[in-house]
Amino acid sequence: MSEETGGIITKFSESIGVTEPALKLILTVFAGYPLALVHRKYLYGKEVSLQHLFFILTGFSLGYWNYGSNMYHCVFTIFFTYCTLLLLKGTAISVAVTFVFSFLYLLIGVAYDYYDGHQPLDTLSADSKKVALQKRPSLLELFGHSFFPAAFIVGPQFPMKRYLEFSQL
Repeated sequence: MSEETGGIITKFSESIGVTEPALKLILTVFAGYPLALVHRKYLYGKEVSLQHLFFILTGFSLGYWNYGSNMYHCVFTIFFTYCTLLLLKGTAISVAVTFVFSFLYLLIGVAYDYYDGHQPLDTLSADSKKVALQKRPSLLELFGHSFFPAAFIVGPQFPMKRYLEFSQL
């Protein structure tokens, strides 16, 4: 971050009586709206991989602006979750391992939805049937979902299946 940018944010945060990290957080959340407009105008309905890359680059950039090099936590957790799903498939063990490891990283839902996708349909609730993942998300999809700019800073708060349906329209 340049000193000029830090200076502007610092001065503005002091002038309105909030901490700099709090101001950065709210600005980052609000940045999701114009980025959503850019996506809608230029990328919506286009190649799915391009959309995933847009979400990864914009979300990661916003995260880096907030957290700097501490973003390695996010990247490592996504890789760990992906490897867990790859090696342990849609099993209860994959849910347990992901739950224990990434409790604070909000990726537990992906493991649960993948687990639900491997259960008999008649055992699932109506909501679980809607979000169950029969196919393991690709690493690109997992990164895109995790760094989706409108939700990245406060965690993916929507199911992976909803993200996939959105990006594949």
